Amino acid sequence: MNARRSLWRVFGAPLLLGILSLAGLIWALLVEGPVDLVASLAAGCGLAVVAWTLVRRP
Repeated sequence: MNARRSLWRVFGAPLLLGILSLAGLIWALLVEGPVDLVASLAAGCGLAVVAWTLVRRP
């Protein structure tokens, strides 16, 4: 049970980030109009997290 909890802790955030990015990419291809902004933000969330992590490093 401890190994499962450990795996979810390690891979949970990247998995969620990947699903959100993929959903944003697909959504941006399928929708038109002002909703494109939301889809673009969802697609770019991975880049935002990487940039935030690099800025936060000492």
